[in-house]
Amino acid sequence: MDLRLKEKVEGEIIALDDAKNYVHANGNFDDELIKTLIKSGREIIEKILHQSILKERWTCKYFRTEFLNKKSTTYPSIYDSTVIIPFPKTPVLEINNVYADDRIVNCKKYHIEKTGPRYYLVIRNLKNLDQINSFTIDFDAGIAKDFKSVPSIFRIANLMIVAQHYEKRNSDQNFVPKIAKTMLSNYIQFGGF
Repeated sequence: MDLRLKEKVEGEIIALDDAKNYVHANGNFDDELIKTLIKSGREIIEKILHQSILKERWTCKYFRTEFLNKKSTTYPSIYDSTVIIPFPKTPVLEINNVYADDRIVNCKKYHIEKTGPRYYLVIRNLKNLDQINSFTIDFDAGIAKDFKSVPSIFRIANLMIVAQHYEKRNSDQNFVPKIAKTMLSNYIQFGGF
């Protein structure tokens, strides 16, 4: 599999002023520190979740040699006239294009299926399936398409992490608050491989 990040929405999920208000920071003295804590807080959340909060655009190419000749829920597979490809990044927001070799696949021939935390591309009824050497998928993955659609629970967790690290900045006791971990626990994804 050849997986490449093509594009990522840049920016943070909380504003500097919101974080300053949350930690009761006055003036501009600690602005750079707080900006750094906002970014590292988001990165910590993404590591806990095993996924990006903001949309990322990916291209994933699978070669014929990687496919099993039977139905599988873990690996790419081809059986009968059906192709099943697990997405390596989740949750999947949108499929932009699917290619069989270098030819675009008609969007009426494929759809997304979800089982637990895993997302699959299912392609049916392709002509000359035995002659296809690769499949390429251009897709968007992440929790939110843009800043406006980020669930408030992630913003609150990010504020909690910022506050924890801001208050403990002169000690070695920087950790993720238990309440933030609990809030995020329902969103943890173990999909992908």
